[in-house]
Amino acid sequence: MEPLEELQCHFTWELKRSRFILFSLRDRLEDLAPEESATWRGQNYNLQGFLQHRLGRSSEALSFLRSASEALRGPGLLVNYSDLAWLHHERGAHEQSQEYLSRVEALRREYPTEGEHPEVLAEKAFSLMEFYNDKKLLAAELLDEALRQQPERREWLSAQAVVLVSAHRHSDDVDEKVLLKIKRAMDRDPENLQLQAEYLNLRVQKEESEQSAHRGGQSAHRGGQSAHRGEQSAHRGGQSAHRGGQSAHRGGQSAHRGGRGWGTGEELRAEVSALASQLLQKPQTLLRDIKCVLELQRRAGRVDEAVALANAALRKRPDSRYLKASLAECLKWQLDQQGERASQELMEQAAELLGEVASLYPESCLRTELDRANVYAKSNRGLAQAQRLYQDLLLRDLETVSRQMVLNQYAKFLKHERHDYVKSMEYHMRAAEIPSPSFYRTNSITVLRRLSPRDERLRRRLQLFLRDLQDS
Repeated sequence: MEPLEELQCHFTWELKRSRFILFSLRDRLEDLAPEESATWRGQNYNLQGFLQHRLGRSSEALSFLRSASEALRGPGLLVNYSDLAWLHHERGAHEQSQEYLSRVEALRREYPTEGEHPEVLAEKAFSLMEFYNDKKLLAAELLDEALRQQPERREWLSAQAVVLVSAHRHSDDVDEKVLLKIKRAMDRDPENLQLQAEYLNLRVQKEESEQSAHRGGQSAHRGGQSAHRGEQSAHRGGQSAHRGGQSAHRGGQSAHRGGRGWGTGEELRAEVSALASQLLQKPQTLLRDIKCVLELQRRAGRVDEAVALANAALRKRPDSRYLKASLAECLKWQLDQQGERASQELMEQAAELLGEVASLYPESCLRTELDRANVYAKSNRGLAQAQRLYQDLLLRDLETVSRQMVLNQYAKFLKHERHDYVKSMEYHMRAAEIPSPSFYRTNSITVLRRLSPRDERLRRRLQLFLRDLQDS
């Protein structure tokens, strides 16, 4: 086992996620299967092979890894041969495993490097970007190390820029060095719509922060003219506005030093519309780029345009389940935006499409089914259907985190739509008592800690439950 443990590949990078997430990743990679000339085609096949292995589908795993072998060349095969050595070992084919170990050693002799080979670093970064949302900065660091050895690799530079923008999307300020890397990547890869969309998303967010700071300042001014409580509020608002103003000022300075201004609201919205038009003119990258463009339109407050873009893309690729899922997501945004003004027709359209999407992703459709139940819950005529969908989901044999998700969402349905506060509390307790750490468990615990039932017996029961939960 020792030579295998020393390999750098998917089997040794500790890529661990729940089975539900693995199915979701597999489906996404299949949907975005790259064209013959695509940059990350071999890495995509390698990762799909690893996912199939983790899902217990050894033959499919071998098929994908062999496809990767055909797509990759030279040192790009290091991870692929290492994966194959591991897969054959797991299948009990030790002679074939040893053969691939020998191939790895031959490649290392043919392409010697100090430290890890840049191709390996880049592929590890690609895999981390796909597997985790909270390891983007680590992926960026790996790509930085790879680029120090091979600075001419445009696809690595673009991938690093995309992951940096994504990692800093919710930051008050962006470091000047990060902005320079992003700008350099855009200059080197001007046709990359994904990179343009991610950077534009960052700029839209910056404009939102500046507007929020401006509103805070106005609120502080009005509050300063009121009574004592108003003065206290104004003082807090002034502090918030001052901090927001400082952040906006620093961000503006960084953007200026990085060689690119953030732009006014109208300028940004015009760029968003132009980018959407470009997307439809590039069918070869339509699937890869559309999600980030739709997210950008949502961020810019152009949800109706996002729906129109998703519809136009689906007309170009009517058999694409990925585009159907994208349109369903846009319809959900439209429902959220319209709130109580949403028409029954829109609700039914969204629910019907979500049902179709769920059938197209039979092994990774749990969130879609929950979304469908939530859409029905908003409809005056759909409460009974929402209840039936939830009951069906509650009866399923789910993994722990997936079960927590269903229990948490059903608890919220019971509170907001059924106004059954006692049962809502019970289902939050059921989600919280499952010991696996997750967002849904944490959320249910937070909700329970805020509750104070009027009924003394229920209040005492909740207090005991929370105390036991803390002691466990």
